[in-house]
Amino acid sequence: MTESIPHSADILLVGINISTDSANNGALWSSQRSPWNVWKKAGIFKDYPDDLTSAVKCCNLEKYTNGFQVGFTDLVDIAETNSNRVKIENTASEELMKKIEDNKVKNVVLMGDRVIQTFFSGIHNDLCDKWKKMQKNKVSYGKHKKKYHPEYGFIGKMSINAHEVAIYGMPFPTTVPIKDKYKFYEKMVSEIKNNDSKFLY
Repeated sequence: MTESIPHSADILLVGINISTDSANNGALWSSQRSPWNVWKKAGIFKDYPDDLTSAVKCCNLEKYTNGFQVGFTDLVDIAETNSNRVKIENTASEELMKKIEDNKVKNVVLMGDRVIQTFFSGIHNDLCDKWKKMQKNKVSYGKHKKKYHPEYGFIGKMSINAHEVAIYGMPFPTTVPIKDKYKFYEKMVSEIKNNDSKFLY
């Protein structure tokens, strides 16, 4: 796994799997600039390094963020550019929760509906019920042919063996044709930076 999770990370960005190009580089999210542009516009990063590979590998992103410790991980340790081809094992949710607990992550960002669904497949609590409601509360987008996406954002906080963590559901930063995806991430950044009581542990 080419993940990068600083201890006590403020934000952990979770995807499905690493792309083939990023795997060849040896670091998550090191082959495309488009997701970094979304995260930069949202305020997670004020800039990003020219050499994404070495920065992500070494968790050397502090000078590029807006004061956050940012980590990256995936649900599946398979290199595949088309994530629709990737099978997510039943243990993925449990394994992610262990990483969250072991690294004392403060805010987890589940990127994409499939990642969110997988995470909650292994959980049966109020957060799972809230996500189901957010899924039903569809928001329309698209000028000509209307499409719909769930109500993304803060889902809730949960305890993993006494470790408290805030859980966010976000649109995937690439491929998903939702206008201004960065605004969902931007709202999250604002909530964390404003030290809302529900994000402080």
